[in-house]
Amino acid sequence: MAQEIMKLEVGGHDACAQFITFDIVCWGNNNFGNLGYGDTQVRGDDGSELGDYLPVVNVGPNILSIDLAVGKQHTCIISDLGFVKCWGRSNYGQLGYEDSANRGDGGNEMGSYLPFVDLGSGEEAFKVEMMDASSCALLKSGGLKCWGKGDNSGELGQGSLISLGNDPSEMGSFLPPINFPTGTTISDFGVGRQHGAIITSTGTIFCWGYNLYGQLGVETTLDEGDQPNEMGDYLVETDVGTAMTVIQIQMGFFTLFQYLFLFSHILLMF
Repeated sequence: MAQEIMKLEVGGHDACAQFITFDIVCWGNNNFGNLGYGDTQVRGDDGSELGDYLPVVNVGPNILSIDLAVGKQHTCIISDLGFVKCWGRSNYGQLGYEDSANRGDGGNEMGSYLPFVDLGSGEEAFKVEMMDASSCALLKSGGLKCWGKGDNSGELGQGSLISLGNDPSEMGSFLPPINFPTGTTISDFGVGRQHGAIITSTGTIFCWGYNLYGQLGVETTLDEGDQPNEMGDYLVETDVGTAMTVIQIQMGFFTLFQYLFLFSHILLMF
């Protein structure tokens, strides 16, 4: 009997399916071990590679993967206890292990050999999303942390152009949550290639990162989050229209899509 798929994630060069049994299978390009099979073999481009031939990714004994996100060349999961594991490419520290070593491309790198990402003492995640070469986790404590490539446009939201997660003392308690306007409670978030956005509990949007095409929706083409005095109370709310309340957000390569609620109707705004 075929297993029912709970979630499907498509990355830059690969894809992964998560079943209701919590098993994960991945296929596509595998140059950096991003499929998580302990090798660099491409899967899905030849016969006898998919279906029953496709192995289950080993995320470790007694670990149930309840969420999954696939980036350009790396993958992360959240366990049932709220802990995060990542594998694949780590040239900017996007795996969050305070080094630039790829994981999943060789033996003894997956399963129990793959550590949990240090998000800080007592911190647990309930959603993870991937940018081009960075990762973000929404914490049960209410904060949002991002790590990896940060030298392009402030996509990590730290008011600098510094990559984080590829050197010691950059994760855990050393990595502060992104600073949003005073009183903000995050209800959801999404990320694109090099930009991100949150939905607040009141249905408003705040965006940061790359903005060459105006994808942040603040009526400029200036990046936000790459310099001091751009985050926190300096962050400008995206104007989606009078009486509009945002209920869901999706990010594209250079775009932002919003689902808006107005007078009990759902609208799609491009």
